[in-house]
Amino acid sequence: MLTVYLPFDDRNLALIYQKICKGDVRMHKWMTPGAQSLIKRILDPNPKRITMADIKVDEWFKQDYTPAKPNEDEVLSIQENAVENQELPTHVNAF
Repeated sequence: MLTVYLPFDDRNLALIYQKICKGDVRMHKWMTPGAQSLIKRILDPNPKRITMADIKVDEWFKQDYTPAKPNEDEVLSIQENAVENQELPTHVNAF
């Protein structure tokens, strides 16, 4: 949403896969260094990339961020649905 385009894009699917594996992301010059850093860390192909907890404490992310505070009924409903829907997928398609 920040850049209004896909992070990895090409007409050739094989080139898209190469870009994803390399973490080859094009950044606009107008983006702040904090935004660029966070996006690069999110799209890092390393399996030990940034976690949600790390994203939430990132200085750029915290600007004007107000965490949601669900009420107790919503939390219970989410937990009940998670327990009910524990079927494993038969296959995974990343694209």
